[in-house]
Amino acid sequence: MLPVLTRFLTPFHYGILATFQTIYPMGESFIDMGSSAAISRQYFDTKDAPLNFGQYIFNSIIVKLSFLVIFLAALVFLRSWLIEKFNFPVWLIITIPGVAFASAFIDIIVKLLVVQKKAYAYSLFQCSRTILNIILSLLLVVVIGLSWKGRVLGIAVTEIIFMLLCAAFLIRKSLLKYAIKPDLIKEMLVFGMPLFLYGVGRWVITLSDRLFLNVMVSVSATGSYSVGYSMASVVEFIAGGVGLAVMPILFEKLKNPSEAQKLLIVKCTYLYFFALFFVTLIWIYIAPIFCKIFIGKGFEEASRYIPLISFAYFANAMFRVFSLYISYSKKTYYLIYSIMAAGAINLILNYILIKANGPMGAAQSTLISYLVNMLLVWFFVQRAYPMPWFYFMKIKRERLS
Repeated sequence: MLPVLTRFLTPFHYGILATFQTIYPMGESFIDMGSSAAISRQYFDTKDAPLNFGQYIFNSIIVKLSFLVIFLAALVFLRSWLIEKFNFPVWLIITIPGVAFASAFIDIIVKLLVVQKKAYAYSLFQCSRTILNIILSLLLVVVIGLSWKGRVLGIAVTEIIFMLLCAAFLIRKSLLKYAIKPDLIKEMLVFGMPLFLYGVGRWVITLSDRLFLNVMVSVSATGSYSVGYSMASVVEFIAGGVGLAVMPILFEKLKNPSEAQKLLIVKCTYLYFFALFFVTLIWIYIAPIFCKIFIGKGFEEASRYIPLISFAYFANAMFRVFSLYISYSKKTYYLIYSIMAAGAINLILNYILIKANGPMGAAQSTLISYLVNMLLVWFFVQRAYPMPWFYFMKIKRERLS
């Protein structure tokens, strides 16, 4: 979409769009409250008990509906501030909770396809979702001429359609067992609440820089910065695909592995890190060429932010792998410790570095925060699920002795 949006939208309008795309993922995380992740973890415990699993899915929807109401009330309460600071029209404030809920609902099916290792179905589902999103956005932005509003509506309509398809699928496959179970809701929230708090910290690191730029610099600066951020996300795109494929395989391997199997898992992990690091370097080198092709006039500054954000995404990919061990151990509170510390650092650095260096300070803050988060999680992994991460040091000591 970048070649279209950067030619049909001004940096100011792209800034409004970027702010919308900053707030609604936070709403999705709040509405979900970790319930979709709880479903994916519960799947391995209830594969042979479909009735219990159907109740688990139904009660996860109850959780989402409950937090939808709270999120909508919060946005209505903050509507004056959103209108004044971010140029949001009233209809957009109402749209955000709906899109967030739809995305959270869709995530149920996404998580199921991943844990069931249905790669082809997952690809078909996600590609169809993306294609419809793009077609509607192009129609509304280019043909009808609705500017940034067309992009928002393209996202909203797509998510609502796929939410309805997901609901129909769950009903048709008898994956919903209509029984409200307070004990299941409590279990889900105990597991998911830490993940939500982790999501808040992640939102701070990933998206709060746009809000700082809106307030401290300008909405137009947010637009250019967001384009650079999108270009750097190629690294995240690659790492995210690998992470989705690895998760169910790793969870199976972590069931009572031998020391030799643990060592093999660690070596494969390091190999992946090295490979992704070189991919990141290559992307940083060739990204300016793609910027000239894909990005329209008025967004030339976007390429300045790509190197730092690309390395930030690389650090996030390392974190993503380490966090799988913590999720498997169910000790998700460790994720809170790391992400909250990194989020607090991010908020402080955003203010200091943006004030000193403008939008480049936001990129610097993002990189530092991702590195802190990754290192902290790596440290906590040893407590949650010990692995021989420093086996080479033991080998070196043995050789010296």
